[in-house]
Amino acid sequence: MARFGVAPRDADLLQHFHDRVLGPAGVASPALRQRVALDRRQALIFDFFPGQPLDRCGPGWEAWVPAVMAELSRLQRFGASQRPVLCVGAGPGRPLLHRLMRQALRDALSPGRARGESRFLLWLLARLIRLPRVLSHGDLHRENVLVDAERGELALIDWERWGQLPIGFDLALLMRGLPGEVAEPLAGGGRAQRLGMAGFTYLFQRLDRPGLVQTEEGRALRRRCRELAGHR
Repeated sequence: MARFGVAPRDADLLQHFHDRVLGPAGVASPALRQRVALDRRQALIFDFFPGQPLDRCGPGWEAWVPAVMAELSRLQRFGASQRPVLCVGAGPGRPLLHRLMRQALRDALSPGRARGESRFLLWLLARLIRLPRVLSHGDLHRENVLVDAERGELALIDWERWGQLPIGFDLALLMRGLPGEVAEPLAGGGRAQRLGMAGFTYLFQRLDRPGLVQTEEGRALRRRCRELAGHR
């Protein structure tokens, strides 16, 4: 596998992350084997993984979620154990988290927004910002999870947006589009992870389905966020 047109500084950051984090942590990800200079850009050559994106697996793809969660847990444990000595800031890609939360803040402050929805968004953003930060993929949509069903193996690819992100963000992005009552049991974990999962699921679904706010599903997600935050 290859990625073309990468700026040298971005290639340095990705090389560092593969060498100092993904490899030592044992995260299932194709190794970065070679960098080839192409004028002012570079081509990155990765190990080949014989799989297809999770999004193309059809019905039942959710069965792979525990295996993806195991890789995320391995990454988080390594990041926590090495935090004092590991020089890891953020990947070269623009963080999706920042765009998502800026959009929610703009909506909350919009004059045309319903008062109850504005209050809830401001309340939710304040709590998501305070969630524990864990070493994360940052762009874990289902096209970035390759699975080899025959061998029962998977690989996480495209790490350009890695960083220290609120717990639950990766899982909410992975399960984007699933109803909250389906996604949360799949995610599991402690209260903080569940709150992150539910909160970011709400923010993603607001973008994907503008009418969600007025539906019972939207009301149920808001109730669940308050329950997980201990606020009734």
